[in-house]
Amino acid sequence: MNNMKILIYGDYWKFVSGYAREIKDLLPYFKKAGHDVRQVALGYNGFPRDNDIVVYHTKLPDVKDYYAQEVLHFAIDDFKPDIVLTVQDFFMLPKISFTLAHPGKFKWVHWGTLDSDPLDFYSRESLNWMHYCFFQSHFAAIECKIINPGLMGEVVYPSVDPKIFHKIEDKAALKSQYKLNEFNVLICNARGQQRKNVPVLLDAFKEVLREIPNTVLILSSGI
Repeated sequence: MNNMKILIYGDYWKFVSGYAREIKDLLPYFKKAGHDVRQVALGYNGFPRDNDIVVYHTKLPDVKDYYAQEVLHFAIDDFKPDIVLTVQDFFMLPKISFTLAHPGKFKWVHWGTLDSDPLDFYSRESLNWMHYCFFQSHFAAIECKIINPGLMGEVVYPSVDPKIFHKIEDKAALKSQYKLNEFNVLICNARGQQRKNVPVLLDAFKEVLREIPNTVLILSSGI
């Protein structure tokens, strides 16, 4: 593969968001392969060079709004990338699709979550302009290809940090540790946001208890 100029659009890679961590994981591979990488970093206040890569900032200290579309347009003109890689939820794409749809030499590649009713009218239109898509799930691939059957892409699951997550070898011992031997256990790991539909889960769990009384629900939910 020839060395390429890759422009990444997404959360600033030194943040702690999920997308920022994904971008941070990608950077060493791109650099090792000899690619020239820059980023349009959402929420970044610096100007305009990071210690590792050139970063185009999208947020000013005294302004709460992002100027992402304008900064992306400037970055494309300035950097002249071969690939623009967007790492965002699908519902964010309409804000930048017009810029990425302009004829140019670069290819638009997307990687992100199918989330928050993404296939509304504007998000559907975005699928017609991207050249390639990395889907986080087979569900996302199916839903997107229903809208645009010709969309090129493949499923790539989110990465897992083995320092934090590991396979449970002895599930019985773990259940015993928490005194759950006699119970069927359901676990939900979801942020406490409306779109996660946790209240619906709780209503459904009432029905589970009627059918299978010795069942417990463990809800892991951040803000």
